[in-house]
Amino acid sequence: CCETGRGAEAAAPAPFAAKGRRAVTNVPAHALTMMNDPFVNATAEEWAERILGDESLVDEHGRLVRVFRMALGRPPTAAEIAASLAYIEQVRSAADATDAWVEFLQAVFAFKEFIYLR
Repeated sequence: CCETGRGAEAAAPAPFAAKGRRAVTNVPAHALTMMNDPFVNATAEEWAERILGDESLVDEHGRLVRVFRMALGRPPTAAEIAASLAYIEQVRSAADATDAWVEFLQAVFAFKEFIYLR
């Protein structure tokens, strides 16, 4: 590239070149969008209110099972329950229950399993 005197632009691919398959990426901007988008935030708030207001869900375990079934179509594993409960309790120590669930549900929206189909 540089030997021709044309600089780095000579080495760059054409921006409109056809590609047979889309590249697999893990762009942090996607995760940030899912965590900070006003629509996602509002949806997490509404979902938290529904989960916390559901009288048939008497404890955090039941709420977690419902969330995983709704979001991922499956029950949570024992490890997911433990990690989720620990996260909710950690956030709850600095905020109220609703805020803790809103933050947790925002994280659920950012799960790769929630975003991508298998």
